[in-house]
Parts: sequence; C-alpha cells; structure tokens
Amino acid sequence: MKCWCGGETEKSSQEGYFRCLSCGTFISEKSFSKDYYNFQEYWHNKQGQYGFPSIERRAQDDFGDRIPFWAYQLKYFPDAKSVLEIGAGHGGFLQYCKNSGFEKAIGVEVSPETCAFAKKMFGIEMICGEFPYIDMDYKFDLICAFDVIEHLRNPIDAINKMSELSNGILIQTPCYRGEGNSFPHFHPDEHLFIFTDDAIKRLVGIGGFSIVTSARGAFNWDITIIGAKK
Repeated sequence: MKCWCGGETEKSSQEGYFRCLSCGTFISEKSFSKDYYNFQEYWHNKQGQYGFPSIERRAQDDFGDRIPFWAYQLKYFPDAKSVLEIGAGHGGFLQYCKNSGFEKAIGVEVSPETCAFAKKMFGIEMICGEFPYIDMDYKFDLICAFDVIEHLRNPIDAINKMSELSNGILIQTPCYRGEGNSFPHFHPDEHLFIFTDDAIKRLVGIGGFSIVTSARGAFNWDITIIGAKK
C-alpha cells in the first residue's frame, strides 16, 4: 500500500492501519462507504457508541465550544463574503456565518438526510454529494472543513478541489503527536487517514496553499490550519 504522499507504508501497531514511512500518516485498511454515513446510523447510533451526542444535541452544544473557536479563526479572512463548508453536519457554523454578514454560505454533505436536516434546522443551502466529486461552477472566498478531511477517500483530490474553488482554507483535523493508544481517533471504519503535523502541512502545500498560521484545534487532539494561495 502506498501513502497519498507516495511514500512506502508498513503495518502499524494500531489495529486497522498502515503507517507511511515518509510523512507518518496512518492509512486505514478500510475503504470509503457512503452507507456508513446514513443519518440514523452515523449521527445517532455511531455517535452514541463513541459517547458523543446526537446531531440534534450537537446543533445546540456546538454553539458553546466548536463554533466560537472556528468563528474566531475568521479574523484571518476579514474580506470573505462567501464560504463553502465541506461536511457541514447540522449547518450551525454556516448559520453563524450568515448572521455575521456572509452573503453566500453553502454546505456539502454525503447523506441526503443530513442535508435535509441542515436545511430544516438552519435554512442552509446544501449540496448533497461526496466531496470532492461534485460539480460546482461557483468559487468561494473561503472553504472550511472541520473534522472532515480524515474521512475522505483521496486527500490529494480533496485539496486540489479546494484549491480550484477558493484561495483560502480553514481546516481542522485530528493530528497524531505520538500519543500511542491514548489517541482517541483511531477508528479505521471512518477515519481513513490520521495525519501528523508534518503530513497535513505537506498536503496543504500540494494544493498550492501557504500556511498563514496553525494551532491546536477546538480540542487538544486536533490541528487547525489557516491557508492562503501562494
């Protein structure tokens, strides 16, 4: 198995993963399945298994932690008036953007039921499909992807599509920093890639973005990358 970066891999000590000898990315032995993201199964059953709240609860709770953190990062894009969020979930962040003066705020989700939920909950315009394999004829000032890129089946296709659609990115993803078995995001059924700090920065560069800043994410095991076209 080759890594997305082209590096050779070896079997990892983490069950269900190979690991790249070049960039350190953990690569799941599993493959992407749209069925995994069935609204009831993923946003209720799976979240419950992980000890996380349902999407209905998240639509309230995220305004107390995740959304304020992401909103703070918008200071790096003071002129942005349009935003595309990949994996928009319940749509709460896009609702915040609309209320903050963004003229266009659109989300992407792979599940039709999740798209319907975001539309009903916050009135968000949604595109139903698998990113990056969607057709769009509109460019955005900013693309956001929070806890999403690790789920996508081809990171290079994803970052190149982001580059095609926007000059600015705001990405959050779990970041492995040597925690071993205490790292909570080794879920090979859904987290197809677990990046290191070096790996995610290398990926962003492939898309033609320079890193404006990077920091821990809304939670300590994440990394947040703010990037702009070189």
